[in-house]
Amino acid sequence: MRVSQFFKTYSSGTPYRFADVCDEATELCEAIRGFDCDGIVEEFGDTIMTFQLWLAWVLPFDWEMCVPTYVYRKYDARMAGWRDIFSNEGLTFHPRYLINGGNFKRPNKRKAALDLAREDQHDKM
Repeated sequence: MRVSQFFKTYSSGTPYRFADVCDEATELCEAIRGFDCDGIVEEFGDTIMTFQLWLAWVLPFDWEMCVPTYVYRKYDARMAGWRDIFSNEGLTFHPRYLINGGNFKRPNKRKAALDLAREDQHDKM
């Protein structure tokens, strides 16, 4: 997948920061320290994905991303989860609402996305 397609499909449009890369690398190190094999695989994918997305903001050109397939499956599953959450709230989902991140299992991220969507969609009614 090209960087531009990833941004269009999965991203809020908020720039990725180097701090985001460092956060993912920290989670990878924690998984390694804990000998969490599943966590290592997941966090490795997240780290290389986030690094490439940050790099795309720093060096804005479109390239084919080098990311394991399981990372895309994870993002697809998250988008499906978000669509369900938004549908249950009577809202239309778009990745632009995910300004605080895409992990809907975190209550603060779910609340921020829903609040933004309610404000945005209420203004259009």
